[in-house]
Amino acid sequence: AKGLVTKAVEIEKQSRDVSMCSGGGPRQQRRPDEGWKHEGGIPVQDVKVGSKVSGVVTNSSFSFGVFVNFGCVKDGKIAVPVGDWNKYRVGDRVENLVVNRVSKSQTTGNDFIELLIAGTSAPSSGQAAYGGPLEVARRAVRWLALPVELRSARWGTLARLWASIVALDLSSNEFKDHLSLFGSGEVTPAQAVRLVEELLVCNPPNCIARKALQWLAGLAPSDAVRLWPELLKPSAISNAELERLEADLGQGSGVKEDIEMLVKMCIDGGHKLPPIRAYVAKGLSDEVLEFLLRSPLDEARLLAVQALQERAYKQQANEPPAQLKALKADSCAVVSLAAKLLWEELGGEPDQPETEQEGEEDEDDEETKA
Repeated sequence: AKGLVTKAVEIEKQSRDVSMCSGGGPRQQRRPDEGWKHEGGIPVQDVKVGSKVSGVVTNSSFSFGVFVNFGCVKDGKIAVPVGDWNKYRVGDRVENLVVNRVSKSQTTGNDFIELLIAGTSAPSSGQAAYGGPLEVARRAVRWLALPVELRSARWGTLARLWASIVALDLSSNEFKDHLSLFGSGEVTPAQAVRLVEELLVCNPPNCIARKALQWLAGLAPSDAVRLWPELLKPSAISNAELERLEADLGQGSGVKEDIEMLVKMCIDGGHKLPPIRAYVAKGLSDEVLEFLLRSPLDEARLLAVQALQERAYKQQANEPPAQLKALKADSCAVVSLAAKLLWEELGGEPDQPETEQEGEEDEDDEETKA
């Protein structure tokens, strides 16, 4: 079973790599500034199942299929066999489409419109997206997870195989669907930590990593905090795919939300903020920086000093940023010292210590007033 899963995942990766590298025009585009919705389009509630439409391809990828602007405020997804997505490119005109399904996600509230090419039917379960090698791998893990009584003895192997599948599986909005591969039985906190650690090694899309860490926070909050910085790494999935995926899942993809959630977990649970990589600190936006500067968490304000340092090095600044002035007087001695050292390193005037003579003059003034 282990060899079967490994081979199936390898075939899945190869098929994606070959498809993504094929020639021709672009299959993906970045999210437009105005978003994926089309102003002036037909409202979703007015789209009728069975109506015939035509449209223009807006995105096509292995991860989540082919999307078409057919005159509605929201793109429709063409139901095509898993291997046919690479036949479509951005800007292609698609005729003879039929609205097959209009639904709303119970978890995110997002609308979903499925389109069929006239004269075809929706792919069967064996042909559906995320079938093929990945489905073979899923079935092997389900089999390996039985019986439940013996599962803990091979949990390390199960965790690695499960993670290799989930890192490629963008088919579900719910993280619990990925856990269903283990069948019945509770997952212990220690087992949950192992699952998420193995998953993060596989560098999954941020939307999957975020759901995994949020799930782990309910079982082992200190480990969720420890692993949270992995969420701030660049995702292996392309930007265009990530933006489309997170828009469909109703998730924000900004670092700001992830940083805010991490700081909140630390404050609520009394945890220390884990180390943040220098390249992440360097890229923090002004909005994130302001949030860190206002945080009651000492480590968050110290991270702000680190971010200012990395940014100054990147920009080769020859004068200290204004934010350091307030940090020099921070109530936390460590933050204050770090800010003062960076201030002077960047060319700021060092604070002048009170001299003994000045202290004596102050005492004389007090005596004179008395």
